[in-house]
Amino acid sequence: MTGTPGAGRPPEAIPPPAAPHPLLAHVDALRRRGAAGRFGGALLLPWRAVGFLAAHRRLWPLVALPALINTVLFVAALVLLVGRADDLLALWWAQPAAEGLLGWLARGLWYVVWLLAAALGVVLSYVAVLLVGGIVASPFNDVLSERTEHALTGRAAPDPGESILGGALRAVGSALVITLAYGLLMVPVLLLNLVPVAGSLAAALIGGLLGAFFVALEYADSTFGRYRLPLRARVRRLRANAALALGFGLGTSLLLAVPLLNFAVIPIAVVGGTAVALGLRPEVAA
Repeated sequence: MTGTPGAGRPPEAIPPPAAPHPLLAHVDALRRRGAAGRFGGALLLPWRAVGFLAAHRRLWPLVALPALINTVLFVAALVLLVGRADDLLALWWAQPAAEGLLGWLARGLWYVVWLLAAALGVVLSYVAVLLVGGIVASPFNDVLSERTEHALTGRAAPDPGESILGGALRAVGSALVITLAYGLLMVPVLLLNLVPVAGSLAAALIGGLLGAFFVALEYADSTFGRYRLPLRARVRRLRANAALALGFGLGTSLLLAVPLLNFAVIPIAVVGGTAVALGLRPEVAA
């Protein structure tokens, strides 16, 4: 993703393409529907992005490489956390000797704890890859978004005027900023769980909506950044089209929630987010 633009560089308008791609035309059509229609149509936007990628094989390397990186990270984390679970467990409880009934019971309990530790290792490995892998893949996602824009509009994406390394660092920085902002906003939401029943329901609803919005922001961010929109303007643009943003964010979140599948969903989300950002042209910006 592309980070917040440098000072002194005014935002650029996102011009409409002469003959929009059907995916972009779909986003334009959604904007003319009611709130329910925008939400429902955007909910299925990731599936339309699948069709777009299927028709553009030149983009497949940019889809496969981040998925491969995340898979390698996941396997490495599994080897570290699960493969060494017995050694880690032995740091505070060595495997009991199987001597007598109590010894066998203690060893049986040790194996139960080992299985729980191994299962926790799988979960931690998965969470670590989601956090680290998303940041590692952000420069690839930035390139995928640029090429998606070219395919959707028939024109080259604007040149950010920075080196490859600078663009990669900017993409990683933007990913970190959005992740941090989401984490900070979720703190008071999680505190609602201290209120029995009603608080938990409110936390689930607000947390789900907030998560969907930030998913839409994360995957539209790269395109917004290429047009040098400040972060506040990006948020306002999505908030002014909340039904569309929440529909796309929720549809993407549901796919991202499927273990292992989400490694392949991230490029799909990049394509969908690019179409959303291009579809929200200046006339609907706050």
